[in-house]
Amino acid sequence: MKTMTTFHSSDLELVSRLFGNSFAAEAKVPLNDAIVECLLEAALVLADRIKGERNVYQKRFLVTLGQHIRSIAIEQVAYFESDGRYAKLVTHANEKYLLDTSLERLMTKLDPALFYRINRKTIVSYTSIQKIAVWSKSRVKLELVPATNRDVIVSIDNSGDFKKWLNR
Repeated sequence: MKTMTTFHSSDLELVSRLFGNSFAAEAKVPLNDAIVECLLEAALVLADRIKGERNVYQKRFLVTLGQHIRSIAIEQVAYFESDGRYAKLVTHANEKYLLDTSLERLMTKLDPALFYRINRKTIVSYTSIQKIAVWSKSRVKLELVPATNRDVIVSIDNSGDFKKWLNR
């Protein structure tokens, strides 16, 4: 459903100044209210993106447990692991839930200040990292809480950026 925005005459004047008659001449379309409205809406979206106001990250995840649905707050999430075509959400209380999404799509919904994708199989929360050990070739090995059943090693490609992320 599209929401309509009310524009004032000053908004229309701004679009006219930005795009002017040259825009209408090149497009071979008169600069009518509908076109001005679309241009202004696009400019507002672009301005919001530039300001970073559109970065609204997911705050909760709905998960199913048999016949029950539960909402997991982002603060409860320790890390995500790849599980085939699914992502496994692991809470600080070591509860595990499957999400019908990939880690790549999931990363676009997570706040990069709180979560970091350390390799192709794992996204970690800063609060889940208990220990960091130096590993071979400038890589690091993480000890997470709750513990995983496999080694959690930051990939060589991500190691430098991961250290910068930790040092904010």
